[in-house]
Amino acid sequence: RIVGEILARVQEGRSLSQALAEFADVFPPLYVNMIRAGEVGGVVDTVLEQLAHVLRARAVRGLER
Repeated sequence: RIVGEILARVQEGRSLSQALAEFADVFPPLYVNMIRAGEVGGVVDTVLEQLAHVLRARAVRGLER
């Protein structure tokens, strides 16, 4: 549901960071701001990869407990 709403907002012309910011209960400000910085710097793909790496590492640590 949320992914579909984000997609719709991006298709309407909003940036990915703007669309994610509308779901602050799901996407923390740090993540949104990282993506915003990636958009400005033209490296959003790199930022998304780094964020995915961090989230995977957190998930693995959580499973090891």
